[in-house]
Amino acid sequence: MDVDPNSSTNQASNNETKPSDYYDRYSRQHYVLGEHAMNRMAKSNVFISGMGGVGVEIAKNVALAGVKRLVIHDTKATSLLDLSTQYYLSESNVGTNRATVTYPRLSELNPYVSCGLDTRPWSDDLSFLSEYTCVVLTEAPIQLQLAVNSFCRQHNISFIVADSYGAMGMSFVDLGDSFEIWDKNGEQAKEFMIAKIDKGARGETRVYCLENVMHGLEVGDWIKFSEVKGMTQVNYVEKVNEFVHKVAKVLTPYEFTIDTDSTGFSDYEVGGIVTEVKRPSAVQFKSLKEAMANPEILLTDFGKFEHPHQLHLFYRAVNEFRARNGTLPRAWNKEDATGVLSLAAEINAAETGSAKVEKLNEDLIRKLALVSQGQIIGLTAFLGGVMAQEVIKSLSGKFTPLNQFLYVDAVEVLPSLEVLSSGKVELANNRYDAERILLGSELLEKVRNANLFMVGAGAIGCEMMKNFAMLGASSGKNGRLVITDNDLIEKSNLNRQFLFRDKDLQQPKSATAGRAALAMNSELRIESHLDKVGAETEEKYSNAFFQSMDVLVNALDNVQARLYMDQRAVTTQRPLLESGTLGTKGHVQVILPHLTETYASQRDPPEESFPVCTIKSFPAAIAHTIQWARAKFESLFNAKPGELAKFFEDREGYIKNLRSATGPKMNRLRHLVKVLEKRPQSFQDCVAFARAKFESYYKNLMLQLIHAFPLDTKLPDGTDFWKAPKRPPVPLDFDLSNKAHFDFLKYTALLYSRVFQIEGDHALFENRERLAELLESINVPVFSPKNKKIETDTNVKEEKAETVDEDELEALSRRLKDIAMQAPKFPVAPQDFEKDDDTNFHVDFITACSNLRAENYRIAHADRMETKRIAGKIIPAIATTTAAVAGLVSIEFVKIFKYLQKDQDSTTVTPQQLEPFKNTFMNLALPYFAMSEPAPAEKSYITKEAYFTVWDRWELRKGDVLVEEFVKHFMDKHKLTVTGIFQDVMMIYVAIMPTHKARLKKKLGSLLKNLPAEATYVDLIVSFANDKGEDVNGPSVRYYFK
Repeated sequence: MDVDPNSSTNQASNNETKPSDYYDRYSRQHYVLGEHAMNRMAKSNVFISGMGGVGVEIAKNVALAGVKRLVIHDTKATSLLDLSTQYYLSESNVGTNRATVTYPRLSELNPYVSCGLDTRPWSDDLSFLSEYTCVVLTEAPIQLQLAVNSFCRQHNISFIVADSYGAMGMSFVDLGDSFEIWDKNGEQAKEFMIAKIDKGARGETRVYCLENVMHGLEVGDWIKFSEVKGMTQVNYVEKVNEFVHKVAKVLTPYEFTIDTDSTGFSDYEVGGIVTEVKRPSAVQFKSLKEAMANPEILLTDFGKFEHPHQLHLFYRAVNEFRARNGTLPRAWNKEDATGVLSLAAEINAAETGSAKVEKLNEDLIRKLALVSQGQIIGLTAFLGGVMAQEVIKSLSGKFTPLNQFLYVDAVEVLPSLEVLSSGKVELANNRYDAERILLGSELLEKVRNANLFMVGAGAIGCEMMKNFAMLGASSGKNGRLVITDNDLIEKSNLNRQFLFRDKDLQQPKSATAGRAALAMNSELRIESHLDKVGAETEEKYSNAFFQSMDVLVNALDNVQARLYMDQRAVTTQRPLLESGTLGTKGHVQVILPHLTETYASQRDPPEESFPVCTIKSFPAAIAHTIQWARAKFESLFNAKPGELAKFFEDREGYIKNLRSATGPKMNRLRHLVKVLEKRPQSFQDCVAFARAKFESYYKNLMLQLIHAFPLDTKLPDGTDFWKAPKRPPVPLDFDLSNKAHFDFLKYTALLYSRVFQIEGDHALFENRERLAELLESINVPVFSPKNKKIETDTNVKEEKAETVDEDELEALSRRLKDIAMQAPKFPVAPQDFEKDDDTNFHVDFITACSNLRAENYRIAHADRMETKRIAGKIIPAIATTTAAVAGLVSIEFVKIFKYLQKDQDSTTVTPQQLEPFKNTFMNLALPYFAMSEPAPAEKSYITKEAYFTVWDRWELRKGDVLVEEFVKHFMDKHKLTVTGIFQDVMMIYVAIMPTHKARLKKKLGSLLKNLPAEATYVDLIVSFANDKGEDVNGPSVRYYFK
């Protein structure tokens, strides 16, 4: 059966012109892949065979990414064993071809991908594959893999294999004898200013960065120079001297040499910018047959150094077992497992290549064989995300492909070998059987009766909801799955938040994700909330609520929310699964009470900030001009109109409260008086205001800067003021024929019209003659030098506090009073910045505003997409990384229930050991994986013998005791001397204060303040004497006084 993908219900645009909502849908992915890669993908055809758990995950991610044509193939009928990982199948589909059921669901994911269905059986005739750019095989026997690989190599078709066998997953990539990579890592090209260049022979020409500027280059990188004065021969000049240089040696983070002979060049004088040049490179792949005997295997877990080659051997042996017996080894069958082990020994004995292992890990191979018929969603989701990214690489040439095998396992979730070998697997003939084969019934029931709280229903949240549905998490009678998210679904979400469709736009994410998960598994016990979790919702999400949960799951996209959840996990002693993505990078962190460090223990680096003088007067990069333009948008179209709106709400109250107002009020007051006296009242006025802003921003401000610091200005040390990184500005004369000038005029005028509710005259910008005539009649501000101090200190990161001139304040206040009562009220609409609405002109204004300032300082322009990313602080994202990360989180989720220990009162949850758990950092672009045991909780020592961690909370449950009894308790139990007891900031007892000695004989409860009547305990801060006699704080002390 071959379904025509060109049917009217599934027609993808084949036009070169992109659909109107193309950038809305793909914007986050576009920042990861770029235009070139996206265009190549849009012309590519992909064939994926096998619609089991791995196959459907790859297909889903490839469809979301956006290819021209995606055809799914399968010859197998749905069985109950598919239902633990294949989320488009259900019990009612048992006996039906898996691809036939999957096809309509897959077709819904992306209206711009043409989907096709193929259910023909495999034959010797593989010619139908010649139309595809990439062929992916899952669940295919090795003999078929070898045949298809041979055909693909002959026809220059990319070839990928991916599979999972119970607790083991494998993948293989072959992109041919010469595959071109045009961007190996996807990172922004490095750019930095230099201090000087020393002449030298080839490999000895030395380049020095500016002070405290690191180059970040590696040997073999290619660079180009610009703006170098003196040694101009090194400069890259397009179509004149396209001279690029290869990095020969990295001497220090601030110095390197280039493979260029500069002995005959002119002497270096000053200046210079280095820009990394990304040049294509070719890589060669072995065929599957060659690689099978001499495999290149990517190591993912240094704690399992020997596993990859053992898994490679198991993969060959289990396939040989299937070839001989027609089926995979039976679940928990000792005899079949022994058969696989014998085949592994036989294959290894005959091996002469690097695939040969010195000694078989018999226990590992037996374990894997005993559960090879099983499946678990975490592993299939991880493989599906990783291998979908490999498909994208094969189509686009973007990023470094996998070389060539990848093996992973999740043996930590398995029962002991003794239990598995008992043969006592209790299959229930239901959707959980494939999972039961791996976990056993006891662990499966723990997962099904889980109480879990997930915050966030975006990209990771959608993937986790799918994974929870497949695991059956919280589907038991005692299970509870609470998800909350206060966001609504936007168009840009659809490219990676795969539970959402166009019909769901502007619907709550949490409720929509909950309904989608229930459609996959109707047994889930889901509560979907629409709350933001934070201090303002602690009454609803109280400590008691958190303590009713077995595990917390973060699916968040900001540091502040992560820190809050981290703090609540510590307070309530709950395991927390933290994860996140940034483009092709992702992380998974397992946070376990009393065992591991917390999220706050390793803070992310602070967001980059720039000195005030850099933004206001001395920009050196496009990011500086974009930040300046973003601030101008906020001032012109939001803050100042907002002040006007407040004035109109209560004129008398506004004037009355003016003097006591905090913050910068002089500029606000000046603008208020100015706009009340003169505002745009027609669209022609809006154009006039825009033209005046151009003159002020791009000519007069520049003239003022040059007036303050002439080009020959010297610093006190005698060096030039205008030296890198400072660039002397060039004032601009307005030119209507210049697109950037025109765009600034247009979008500034249109935004003014929106603020003052004036109908925009779009036709005016279509008629250049009429516009030019209008501009001729406008009087623009003429430059007049001012005696104004310009900040030059790069250590100043914030604007200095405003100096209030009381005389001016009084004069402005009087003027405002004079005009306040008679000034007519007029409509005003402050513009809240919204980056994802392309009809509101916000990003258009910032792009034009930024690029004109860049023109002032001879900085390369940024296009609208890049400006939107920087101004909107957009986090690049792609579905592949999200799927891979969520898959690993799901595996750690299961481990928590396997290794969990609960106290009788259920208030403390402690995993019994740390070793089975894995934190992961990944970068799919490279590809790179670092799986490691979580770092232990850091110990804070009070004395040499007494210490605590962030998780510790000491308790005193003796009723209301005397203060001296409280002090004695810590000496008796911990050998610690109490030096102070505090309730928040209030001193209860301080040992060195003579007046506090009398308190030793008082009940501690009598000294406590502001406690609710129903309170039975209070958390106190207690300080102790360390070994040097100094006061140090201990952990929180919970004192039960009732």
